[in-house]
Amino acid sequence: YTEFYLKDGRKEVVSKPMGEYKKLENIPYFMKTHRSFLINLKEVERYQKEDGGYIVMNSGDIVNISRYRKEAFLSAIQKI
Repeated sequence: YTEFYLKDGRKEVVSKPMGEYKKLENIPYFMKTHRSFLINLKEVERYQKEDGGYIVMNSGDIVNISRYRKEAFLSAIQKI
């Protein structure tokens, strides 16, 4: 299953694995930050460095970021 957290606060659950949505990574401002998370960079509130680093979204949700994707994330967020 894949969970989509929408901007209006709703959550949609779809019975397809996240791999089915790989093409979303090619859409501007979308980035995979972890094997379990694909986010809209325009909805990032802040990046927290403690505890290995994590992302806080405008909705207040916490998103993990892998150590392998952290530099790419920091670079991408600087361009927005």
